[in-house]
Amino acid sequence: MDDIDTATRSAARCLNDEQFVVVLDSLLHLKRATEHQLRTWLRQAPLRVQRLVDMTAEAEAGTETMTRLRLRAKG
Repeated sequence: MDDIDTATRSAARCLNDEQFVVVLDSLLHLKRATEHQLRTWLRQAPLRVQRLVDMTAEAEAGTETMTRLRLRAKG
């Protein structure tokens, strides 16, 4: 089993942006990581991926994150 930082970096490569923000929100909400830790783990990732940390909000559910992101995209 991978540690959380390795799993997070793998998720960044395998998931689309929305799915990855769901993962980041979950990590924050469950207190498995801090925003600083996420930024540290993703410092080698493309800038596009690093910027996804700015879209997190510690949502309690993945559907909450998806709804927030989709409503923002619609303005």
